[in-house]
Order: sequence, then structure tokens, then C-alpha cells
Amino acid sequence: MENLALSALQLDVKLVHYSVYRYQIVYQKFDETASGEQLARKVAYELQRVNGFAVLTNLGNRGIISLKPISQLVIDLPQLQASLEDDGKLELDSGEEQQQQALQRLVNQDINKAAWKLTQDSQGKLAFKKAASGNTEIFEPSHSARIKARSIYLEAFCSVQLSPEVLADGTVLIGLHLKHSLLAKPDISLQWVIDKRPDWISSINKVRHRYFESGKAPLVAEFLRVEESLKGDSPLPHLGKSLVEYHHEKGLLSVQQLTEAASSSLIKVKYGQNEADHVASLVEPMFDFDTLSKIDSVFLNNLAKDLKWSLDDRIKVSARMVKGLYLPNFNCRLIPVDYQNLKKSSLQYEQKLRFANGAKSSREQDVLRYKAFGDMTRTQVIPLIIGKQNNTERNQRLLCDAYQALGQLTKTELPPLKKFPAPVENANELDARLHKKNPTNAILLIGLTGKSDKVAIRDTAFSYGLATQFMRLDHRANVYSPSYFNNVAAGVFSKGGGQLCAIDDMPGETDLFIGLDMGALMFALPVLHFCF
Repeated sequence: MENLALSALQLDVKLVHYSVYRYQIVYQKFDETASGEQLARKVAYELQRVNGFAVLTNLGNRGIISLKPISQLVIDLPQLQASLEDDGKLELDSGEEQQQQALQRLVNQDINKAAWKLTQDSQGKLAFKKAASGNTEIFEPSHSARIKARSIYLEAFCSVQLSPEVLADGTVLIGLHLKHSLLAKPDISLQWVIDKRPDWISSINKVRHRYFESGKAPLVAEFLRVEESLKGDSPLPHLGKSLVEYHHEKGLLSVQQLTEAASSSLIKVKYGQNEADHVASLVEPMFDFDTLSKIDSVFLNNLAKDLKWSLDDRIKVSARMVKGLYLPNFNCRLIPVDYQNLKKSSLQYEQKLRFANGAKSSREQDVLRYKAFGDMTRTQVIPLIIGKQNNTERNQRLLCDAYQALGQLTKTELPPLKKFPAPVENANELDARLHKKNPTNAILLIGLTGKSDKVAIRDTAFSYGLATQFMRLDHRANVYSPSYFNNVAAGVFSKGGGQLCAIDDMPGETDLFIGLDMGALMFALPVLHFCF
């Protein structure tokens, strides 16, 4: 336990047994297609809304628990009508799974209230929001001082997301997930992209609402296409009105937003499996790394350099951003994790590899037995030799052998290995060739010798959206064993979008890096890391 380190703080009290007010839900009208848990969550949200966002949640399918007595006990909506019956007090037990999860949700809500107070006291240095995960995110509202790269359409904010984890012994860990969030500037909507950067449209995959309901995170949708002939004020037959009229009735938009929406383009988006109409000015494009690699690779390269951040710095910054956080309803603060008293058993989870066919195993050797977990997403593998003098039959055969080893990793059809193009001498020659003709959605399998500038070649390929896997062509003959080709193939597979395995049943929002040595088939231990 002396060597245990978590990106977390903990509450200064244990919630082994915690007294709450309990109510039973009595339904008068409800959606019969919804599950009991979904209905109870809906009731809990509506009760929060009419009770000034009190700290409360559901307990099972019929129960509501609250830290304080609830004054408004009736919900009267067109599709949901219910009332509450007082059921006295209940002492939550952190050792009982259902109650443990409910307690965790209550803590999460109080963290949100604590973040509001913390940001109010920060004099504009901090802000907060509810993340899509439902957890609270505290962020610096101005462009991060660590990010020197700038653009006219994007800001990079330093943020820390707080995720509570209630352990069976009542200890409450608050995970601190530090990262840089890339967000469109306030005046950048999808309509701006349509007007100013129309060539970007095909690279925009997701959009986020520029408005939201109180207590909820802005919705995110998959972007499909622009409806060229329709505007925000165009009547829609299936709706019986225009989207501007619809949003005016909803009451979530400002006068300026409604005015802009009237002349803005209509777009098609997708929420889950359902397509819907939207207005381009009411959503913002989401600039993830994949999108930036296609629309602005120069900026992305500069940004990537600034994102290098030592682990020690991350811990210090995340702790500084939440310093003084006080949970008003639970009446507690955050303190460093007490490693001496933290039960080791509370943190031990059985780690299993999960494979594509549903099989699970704790043996890393089963990676080859059960094949891979996720298929490659690149549609072609292009072999490329650096240096005309290296373009020999032997070297071509070595690259082909590495490609053939891919068959050990998946049962599905592999992307084809293209014919060998003419070799290139250096990164400049590769840049000139890709400028004339850039293959789409490809991974380059590149053969190198000692004098090749690997970094320059990799960066050039990256600027054109191409993944790369390098292989040495100047080893001694006895180096090229099956295990060597397996290692190269594993690199091609993973960099081409495939996943060698997944870890099943890990706690919370744990992120893992998993190293696999395909030669010795050694499995590296998973490590908790910080997202950025």
C-alpha cells in the first residue's frame, strides 16, 4: 500500500451509514414502454426541478431518497403523473450495492453545488458545468496559459472532472480527471463553418448544442448533412411549424439566437438511432483530434507539443483547481487520500481480457488464441520503402511477411496490402508525392534503414492524415523471427484502428494503457492515467 497512488482526493468523513428521507412513488400516468429504473430516474429529475434542485435520487424502481424533506410531492406532466408518499427515514448502508450507488449519486449532486460556490468565489478565474457523463467539471474559462498554439475558431481550456466513488467501507474517493478541453469559440457555430470554411463540412463528425436545460449538460449529436434549400424559419410538415417557432415555444433561446436561427441553414443530425432536423446556428462543431488532423494539421501539431505535461504537474494543478471545495449538504471537504487506512481489498478488481467472440480470459497468452477485440478501421495498408537502393526483393518480402502476420490477430477480412509504390528518399519527397495524390484512410507500413529520418517522415505522413508503422530493414537475418513480425503486425493493427483487447469490469471511469509484447507475450500491468 505504500506505493499506491491515485489521481484522487477523498472526503474528510466516512459515509458508512447515512440517514436520508425516503418516499414511495405512486404513478397515475406513465410511459408503459419505459423500464422501472428509467421512470424512477425521470421522477427524480422532475422532483429536483420543482424543488429547487434539491439533492435527491431514486432508490430502485419505486423509491426516492433525499438529504432533506421534500416540499413539492406531485409531478403533473402530459406523459408523467405521479405523487410521493412519505416513508420515514432510511439509514443508507455503503456496504449494500444499490444503496452505495444511490449514495454516490447524492455525493455527485452535492459536488455540483460545491463547484458553483467555488467558482462564484474565484472572481472569474474558474467556471463549472455538468459534463456529458453527469459528473461536475471545473475549468478555467480563459485559454490555457500552457497552450501557446492559437486559432481563430478554437480555445483550449484546462479542466478537471470530479467523479465520486463510494467504497464499501464508507470511504468516498473523488477522482480528479485533468485534461485540456478543445471547444469552439463562443461566436463559432456550424453556420460559421458553412459560411467561412465550407471545405471543413465533410470532416465535422459531431456537433454540440449551444443551449441547454438547467441542471443538464448540452446535448451532443452526430452531424449528417446540410439541407441546402431549407432555413430555420422554413415550415416543416412533420412538425407543423418551423424550428424557430418550436424553439421559441421551448423558451431556452435568447432573442438574438432566435433571430440568427431564422436565416440559418437547416441541418440533419442523429441522436442515437434517431435522425432529426436542427439549425446550424444553434450548434457548434466539435473539434476533436481526428477532425483537426483533417482540417488544420499544422495547428494540431503545434497543439500536441503544448499538451506534454508531467504527471507531477498534473497532480498539483488538479489539486489547486479544487482547493477549498466544500460540500454544503454533506458538510465535508476534500483531503488527501489516506493510503494507510485505505483497504486494499476495496481497490482490487479482477482484470479480464475480453475478446471479439465474447470470450474472457485472465491469461495474456490468449490474445492470439481468441484473436483481436476490435477490427481495423483503416481501409488500406500501403508498403513504402525509404531509399531507392533499399528497394530490393528481400526488403519487399520482409514487409509482406509483416503484413501476413496480421492474420494472427483477427478472423475478419483485412484491409488489402497495396502494390509497392516507388520508394522515396526522404520526408520532402514524401510530402511532394502526397501533395499530388493522398491515399484516403490508409496506414503506411514503412521500411527504414539507419540513415532514414523517422521523425520527419512520421510527421509528414501525419499531416496528411495517414497512420504509420515503421520496420527496420537493416537487422541481421536471424532477427526476423515470427515474434518480430508479430510485433510489427500488432503495431499495424492497433495504429490502423484495431484493438488487441479490452479490460472488462473495471471500476468507474478508469482509463487504461495496455502494453502487449507479441514476441514474449508478456502483459503489462494497467495503470491509471490522466486524460488531456
